[in-house]
Amino acid sequence: MRSWQRWAVVAVGVTALALVPEAVAHRPLSGSGISAATLLERINASEAAGYSGYAESVGTLSLPQADQLDEVDDVGALFGGRTQLRVWWRGAADWRLDTLTPFGESDVHRDASGTWTWDYERSRATRTTVFTESQLRLPDAVDLLPPEVGRRLLSEAGPEEVTRVGSRAIAGVTAAGLRLVPAEKQSSISRVDVWADPDTGLTLRVDVYASAKAAAVSTTFLDLDQSRPAASATAFALPATARLSERGDRDLLSGIDRYTDASPPATLAGLAGIRRVDAQSVGVYGRGVTSLVLTPLPYSIGDELRTTLATLSGPPKVGTRVLAAFGPVHVLLLTDRGGRYWLLSGTVTEATLQRAADELSANPPQRR
Repeated sequence: MRSWQRWAVVAVGVTALALVPEAVAHRPLSGSGISAATLLERINASEAAGYSGYAESVGTLSLPQADQLDEVDDVGALFGGRTQLRVWWRGAADWRLDTLTPFGESDVHRDASGTWTWDYERSRATRTTVFTESQLRLPDAVDLLPPEVGRRLLSEAGPEEVTRVGSRAIAGVTAAGLRLVPAEKQSSISRVDVWADPDTGLTLRVDVYASAKAAAVSTTFLDLDQSRPAASATAFALPATARLSERGDRDLLSGIDRYTDASPPATLAGLAGIRRVDAQSVGVYGRGVTSLVLTPLPYSIGDELRTTLATLSGPPKVGTRVLAAFGPVHVLLLTDRGGRYWLLSGTVTEATLQRAADELSANPPQRR
């Protein structure tokens, strides 16, 4: 399962500002001769590339505040403003990422068995067990890095879905542009523009559009070194005076997936379910950037989220449904005949969510 399809229970924000001056970061250049199909192949094959650099992501996210959804609030902080990212990347299980948001700084060191998170202000180091590759999770700062976003959004695209869109100077590299236009009419994303080094395939910038006017998600490198960092750059040495804490590998979404007893349907709103080796209670449907997630919610969280969403979207359009939109991500909270809550969310149209709600209302998922 692709990480894009694991992303937020609620929403991804809408980008309102350009990251850097147009004349510097977006200066059009004479186009590279690389074909769209070859560039797509190189981007998808760039996972093992090492690099270090500075990136920024900018977005606006009107994510509702909810007392029991602190982890979703953390997602809102990442996608709700300017996030500065300093990264040293040796591989998928060996990296360091320093993240600075308007709400503070955190440093995360990843190794083969987990992560260390260092909090300077509190002098606290937190050890977290590594997630399994198939486990559902909420998005994290690492998911904002251009190479991660680029590969995940293009991983299921076919050569016939992409076209070249010229070249631009980004972080000292003449980056080749690739545009993905989703084939599915159910997608709420109109296009994805990815700019990558034509030689290495490393993604340097990604712009995700919900409409033709403004990017919904935008992340770019401002400084980049494509040599593999030394091991010392990613290693974490526990300070002698640090306070140590440990945390399990489950967040809100993965906990719901494991401990709720629902059985999601095989298909929903015409979208096929994605087979998961650890299939539990959360259903994931669709392909590529057309993604729909069905999440059963505990009563306490469902009650609070219903009230919060209603303050944004007004009274339910249908008595048991509350619908809201956050950039390209639409969400619908459904209450079934038994009073259980189901959250439908993803990069799909409002009509797709309503169709999914109709199907769930007619045939509520069974308990395992």
